[in-house]
Amino acid sequence: MSVFLVSTYVVKPDKQEEYKAMYRRWREYKKENPEEVKELKSSRILTQTFGDIYGKYMEIHEFDSMADYERYAERASKNKEHSEIFENQMLFFVPGTVSNSIWNPVDISSL
Repeated sequence: MSVFLVSTYVVKPDKQEEYKAMYRRWREYKKENPEEVKELKSSRILTQTFGDIYGKYMEIHEFDSMADYERYAERASKNKEHSEIFENQMLFFVPGTVSNSIWNPVDISSL
């Protein structure tokens, strides 16, 4: 059953363009290096437009299993190019707004 890495954060207003450039680089990296992201089943990014914090981002990355996520994370941490893309990303975010969590689907037929 799939697991989802869910990340939320708010990008500083003066860092929006740098953030977008980083994300474009990430998309290009995934396209050019499919073997490096082979466990990543799907990926989405959303932005909040109503309620809570306007402009908050949510990234949802799907993996087939927790083991697949762990393999991906281990390989990514050792890959220089991958690390460089995300190395300074915390500089883009409003402090205190970053959250990372793993979510599992619920089989509602068992409820």
